[in-house]
Order: sequence, then structure tokens, then C-alpha cells
Amino acid sequence: MTHYTKYKCKKCDSTFVNYDQFFYLDPKTNEINIENRVLLAMEESESSPLVGNIIETYCGNCNKRVIIYEINPFESRYGACASINILKNSLTRQHEFILEKFKKAVELNFIISNKVEIDVYDFILENEKYFKELLEELIDSNGRLENLKSKLNKIIIYLEYYISTYINSITIISIIYGSYFYTLNEEKFKRDICPNCQKKISYLTEDEICPICGGELKIEDKVYLD
Repeated sequence: MTHYTKYKCKKCDSTFVNYDQFFYLDPKTNEINIENRVLLAMEESESSPLVGNIIETYCGNCNKRVIIYEINPFESRYGACASINILKNSLTRQHEFILEKFKKAVELNFIISNKVEIDVYDFILENEKYFKELLEELIDSNGRLENLKSKLNKIIIYLEYYISTYINSITIISIIYGSYFYTLNEEKFKRDICPNCQKKISYLTEDEICPICGGELKIEDKVYLD
């Protein structure tokens, strides 16, 4: 069973969501998979040599979301250095893919603004690996691309959401082992310090303190899923 918890600050009314997620190394692909805590995903991770939790918090000073991959030494077959290197290499590849997808999204948004329909079709198909979700929306039941004009608004909404999400959140990825962060740039920080701006940060589930104003957090909603 998995759940997510929604917190709200009693002082500034900011809201935060904490998802119950974990990661594991896929022994077949040698890539890191991120899953919710459903039974099937946990069973698939049992054969993994590297397993851990994902913790998210927010830095109110630099306005960035901090994603922490917390290695569990009791569930992993590798030592600290090897675990960190495996995580760093896999997450760096994923981060590079996200960055390239962001660039493609900006480029597609520019093509759409010029309203050259054939160019939009060609660009999406040429960059299929970056726009799989978008293609699923555009292809009809017979496997053909639907009329693009009827889908332009959906494409624009998708791109605007992706671009804004990338700019505002997925900019810091940290790896933690014990009481320290090991960032993808191989820098080392104490656990309570933001690896981006070096200011003190707090954790929703541990401190119950608002990372923006320092006010008290309350649980506004908790959802359990089978």
C-alpha cells in the first residue's frame, strides 16, 4: 500500500506534498527505477542489489525542490562509495535526458508559435523518444496522427507545463548516505544544508517545519492507495 501526504503551513498557507516513493537498481538495465510503494514494485525490487528511499524537500532560499536518494545500507549489496557512484552515473544520464527533452520542448513550442503544421508533425516524429506521452495523445485508434489543429491547445498546455516544471523544480538532485549529501557534481554537504545555495533546509516528515517561512506544518490530507 502506498500513500501521499499533503502538508499545509499554519503561518504562510504554503502547501507541500510528500510521496511515498523508493528507488532500486534494475539488474537487467543497470538503471535506477523510481516506484511507488505498491506490492508489485516492491516484489520487483527484491532482486535489486541497491535499494533506497526518495525524500523530497524544498529550499525556501533558492526556491528549488531538493530530491534526495537515501541509500539503505541494510538492503544494498554495495558499500557506500560503490552505491554513490552507481546512483550518480545513472541519475546523471537521466538528468541529461531531461535537459535535452527540455530543449526539444522549447524548440517545439517555437515551431508551433510559427504555425507551420507540417514542421510540427515532422519534429514530433523525429524526436519521438522525447515526446512519447504527447504522441499517445495525438495518435488515433488506427495508429494515425489525428488532425493537428484540433490538438494544438493540448500540445501547448503540455509544453508549458513541462517547461515550467523543469525550470522551477528539477534542478537539484542529491544523493545522501549517512549524514552527508553527495551531489551529482561530486560535492559534499551536510544533510541539513541545501546543496544549491548552502542555506539550512528542513524536512517535511522529520521536522514538520515549513521550509519557506519556518512555521508549523499540519497534515491537511493523507491518501492511501492499494
